[in-house]
Amino acid sequence: PLGMRGTRLLLRYPEILETQLRAILRASYFGHLEILFPMIVDEAEMTECRKIVRDMENALRTEGYKFKKNIPVGAMIEVPAAALLARNIMRQADFISVGTNDLIQFLLTADRTVQDMTPYYETLHPSVLHTISRLVHDAKKAEKTLTVCGEMAADPMCTTLLLGLGIRRLSVVSGKLLEVRREIRSTDLQSANRLARKCLNAKTAKEISGEILKLKSAGAIMR
Repeated sequence: PLGMRGTRLLLRYPEILETQLRAILRASYFGHLEILFPMIVDEAEMTECRKIVRDMENALRTEGYKFKKNIPVGAMIEVPAAALLARNIMRQADFISVGTNDLIQFLLTADRTVQDMTPYYETLHPSVLHTISRLVHDAKKAEKTLTVCGEMAADPMCTTLLLGLGIRRLSVVSGKLLEVRREIRSTDLQSANRLARKCLNAKTAKEISGEILKLKSAGAIMR
């Protein structure tokens, strides 16, 4: 059924979550890692997840296993409810990651796996940009790290716009890393900020795409 995925599914079957957390905590003794809970919906859900992490820490401590303390625990923002309640979620999350693939399809009610919905799945839709802009604002106010992941993060067409919106951390698939890095290095932040302001005032994805192409053709992004 719709929504029976991610953290919601793990909380329904806590024995699976507990097994995974025990393995992660034990692995932390051998190197740096962070725990990211997918598809978090609200603060209560995040609070429950943190409690289970603490319970597993206590269990491992009692059993004599070694692990690192204070492992960062984050929330993946992938559904509109979480985007609206991000400020509350950040009370319990050490960091957040914006999962653009699911966030876009839920915002636009356009299943990206269904071919007929492809025209409605618009990465540059105004609602997407305004949601990301709000999340950046909330993260800065809460002094929490924000990362953008998904296809949008790996799309060089979006790189300068994301920088202009205030994004400073991108999670990118290896095949797109060089292209995105090239875009970042060739981007003037003042131009990126101006682009973001224009795009936030745009009414359609086509207008936003046009603003990006206009800046590219002027040579302000790619040299």
